[in-house]
Amino acid sequence: MRGIGRILKSSWPRLAWLPSAAFLAACSMPSFTPHITPIVWPSPYSQPQFSTLAAPTPNWTSVAATAGPTLAIGTVEFTPSLSLLCTTDALKLRTAPGTGSGEIMIMTAGTEVERISYEAPAADGYTWYQLQASGRIGWAASEWLAEGECPEFVPTTGGFGIVVSPNTGLGTPWMGQIMNCQREPCTHYGVDVISGVYDSNLYSPWAGRVVQYNRCDGCPEGDGNTFSAASPMAEQYNFGYGATMIVEYAHADLSAQELANLASLGVALQSGQSLYLMYTHLDRDLTDAENGEFLDQGDVAAVMDNSGNSEATHVHVEAAINESGLAPRAGQSVIGFWGRTVAERDLTSPDDALRRGNRIDPTPLFGGN
Repeated sequence: MRGIGRILKSSWPRLAWLPSAAFLAACSMPSFTPHITPIVWPSPYSQPQFSTLAAPTPNWTSVAATAGPTLAIGTVEFTPSLSLLCTTDALKLRTAPGTGSGEIMIMTAGTEVERISYEAPAADGYTWYQLQASGRIGWAASEWLAEGECPEFVPTTGGFGIVVSPNTGLGTPWMGQIMNCQREPCTHYGVDVISGVYDSNLYSPWAGRVVQYNRCDGCPEGDGNTFSAASPMAEQYNFGYGATMIVEYAHADLSAQELANLASLGVALQSGQSLYLMYTHLDRDLTDAENGEFLDQGDVAAVMDNSGNSEATHVHVEAAINESGLAPRAGQSVIGFWGRTVAERDLTSPDDALRRGNRIDPTPLFGGN
């Protein structure tokens, strides 16, 4: 019987060990009813109760917005600058690439300009840059532009300057048609000369004498084009010539070699004769000359500019051969003295030879034709 008890114990481990009542019943023992007290499990936990909290009411102070000052934004014109360039010779600023394009202005040698575009189109054998010069925008051939700032002063050969060739289109050649001419005939009995590289001085090629100089006090003050557009040929502007100087180079003052050199250029002076040169459109402030002043070879005779009826810095030069020692009469204007006394020309004559008078082509006297 011990073995059965152990089996029950191992089979029902959750029940307490009881006396062998079932076995005893099988052995005719009195019956009994087992009494098992049920286990009462506790009720499920109550759900937690949370109180509802009211959000606090913010206590904000109202602030009135105040408008700030009104910013005035203006339109600013901006032109990018790619590089600073310097003109190495007189150069035209044009409306478009190409030598046939419209002319805006003539830039003299030593003018600082700004390149404002990467474009570099080719036209008429040149490469063109878009530039800004003196507040104007246009195109110019790059072959006459050097990188960087212009030097303050770089003298050239110390010669006269460079005569404007008809092929360059920069000025009016000998016997060409005068610009801005208001009365016929409009023949150009002189040549237009531009500066050498970075140098606008006019040097005396030989020993000479200043016969007459007129500063053109009637011209408006200021640099550049100094004449009235309404009357560019007015007498007060020296009939459009602006500041004007007449220099005499006498046969008696020239050496045999100098006379031979002149003869090779087509200027054959005889004894008692002089070569007279008239320079016009001069710089009224930088040209310092007095009537009767003597010049040594290489002296600065004058400085070219844009005074009078002129569109760009240059000098108009006329040459004439006449007897030595001519001088203006009292009160005679510089242009009157040149035309009536030196050149002895008749402006109203239908004959070109009479209108030309004693004047000759000065082109051979200058370099760079």
